[in-house]
Amino acid sequence: MRKTTLTPHRLIHVSARLACIILFFVWGYIFVSHLYWFLPPEATPPLWIWFGQSVHLVLLISYIIPFWNEKSGSIVMIVTAFVFFFLIISSGGTIAYFVISILPAILFFIASRMKKPDSREK
Repeated sequence: MRKTTLTPHRLIHVSARLACIILFFVWGYIFVSHLYWFLPPEATPPLWIWFGQSVHLVLLISYIIPFWNEKSGSIVMIVTAFVFFFLIISSGGTIAYFVISILPAILFFIASRMKKPDSREK
């Protein structure tokens, strides 16, 4: 039987995955709550609303990708968060929302730097 130990690397890695799950549900709730713009009684939303919702959907998908490939998921997460918050939203809390949204990518980067040099290539 394998003994499980909680090393600093494992703690940061698990924290990154937990942050992915939490942010998926938080931003997913906001995504679903904004879908009322697309319901029939409302007029068809403008193109920038469609673009914003599609970028928001890609941001949600980027929280699931790291469970298979952390590096590509982190890249997609950072790019879509930048596009969504700085180019589409650009409100007063943009920097805070951006940093919170890429927190899993930051934690995955820290965890990858904490690995032993021989285990980085695996």
